[in-house]
Amino acid sequence: MRKGNLLWLCIATTLILTNVVMSQDPDRNPDERQRKAELRERRERRGRAGQERLKTFIMERLDSLLQQVGESIGQRYELEETTVNQLRRAVRESVENQLNQERDMMRSFVGAARDGGMQMLEMLLSQPNCRAALAKHLNGKQFQDYLDFLKARGQREQRAVNRQLTALIDQQLSLTSNQREKVEQMLVTET
Repeated sequence: MRKGNLLWLCIATTLILTNVVMSQDPDRNPDERQRKAELRERRERRGRAGQERLKTFIMERLDSLLQQVGESIGQRYELEETTVNQLRRAVRESVENQLNQERDMMRSFVGAARDGGMQMLEMLLSQPNCRAALAKHLNGKQFQDYLDFLKARGQREQRAVNRQLTALIDQQLSLTSNQREKVEQMLVTET
């Protein structure tokens, strides 16, 4: 009699454990599958929302930069307002297309947008589509002149930063004029 009870107890335990294991198997438990699908969907939605916020941030910074660049180019090369607006639109569309197609570009553009105007402008000019849009609205001489202008501007800004750093070092260490020149030259070669 005890062997019969033990047999039924083993059968009942096996059935209970089998039921528990099967209920935890996502392939057999539709509620678990649905819960995982909902979690996955929520994560994807949050990811898309985050991407959209970053894209909005980039595009706002880009619009501000394009406004300044458009005014600068328009005045420098006496371009009509319609040409400047076409240039802005072309660059904006180019960036928007790149952000939609290449997710890796998002990080680069976010970093450049955070760093400020010159960084973002350099980033734009490093993109073939943006360079093409700029070259389309400027003739070859104007385009090269603008690139040279930006390069000279960047060099002036770098020299100013180097002088500031040298002045800060001089305040701390009381450098001689030769030492100041050497420090400034070292900063030029390092940057």
